[in-house]
Amino acid sequence: GAGGRIASEELARQNSDPYKLIVIPEYGPGWDPRLSLKFSDFQPIASLATSELFIYVHKDSPYETIEELLSSLKSEKDVTIGTLGPIDGGEAFKWDLIKQGAGIDKLNFVPMEGASEGLTAVLGGQIDTTLGVLPLINDYIKTGEVRVLAVLSEERSKDLPDVPTLKESGVEVAFHRYTGIWTGGDVSAEVVNYWAENLEEMTETDTWKTFLKNRGLSPYYLNTEEYTKLIEEEGIEFKKYLEDLEK
Repeated sequence: GAGGRIASEELARQNSDPYKLIVIPEYGPGWDPRLSLKFSDFQPIASLATSELFIYVHKDSPYETIEELLSSLKSEKDVTIGTLGPIDGGEAFKWDLIKQGAGIDKLNFVPMEGASEGLTAVLGGQIDTTLGVLPLINDYIKTGEVRVLAVLSEERSKDLPDVPTLKESGVEVAFHRYTGIWTGGDVSAEVVNYWAENLEEMTETDTWKTFLKNRGLSPYYLNTEEYTKLIEEEGIEFKKYLEDLEK
């Protein structure tokens, strides 16, 4: 509930329990200066999976390419962007990175309650563009109802090889939506190592690989050190974004 906040607060209250784990999308709690939660209340264990993010528009959109969309955003046309959650959320933060990388002055966000609502708004013409993952939009790509302009990963998608990366348009921004497992900040190193080793073993099983394939996810295992470094790098930037919003 509340974007995982309730679960995060529960874990922070019982942060020495070696049996309490939480699934965290991207950089997770602890970076919002308005909340009582601190990053030190938690310990990242491992990253497990990721999904590619795509910028897409309606089939009848005037934007045929990512360059045309970025050009329109730069010219301060009233282009509407659907975001998963409010402007202080992770998706709006990603669009802000695109804004900086592309030299755009401002963006016109339309907060959505979920990714499905964003898709519905694109299909209905209420917004111009949004981000989506392949499991959500793939059927609409096949029927030609949406047009994918770019993928936000470092390399082109194996599933949509004709779709360019954002970097190919000259915008040096790349990211994806990774998911991992955290535990409480007062749990011992031995417990963290136990979970990390077992999670890594799990990711090598056929059952796990089938699980990812059925959900349109890609394997993305990072050990505790690698995963924590990634979270800290992005989390610090996200915190700066939130502080700028407050100003």
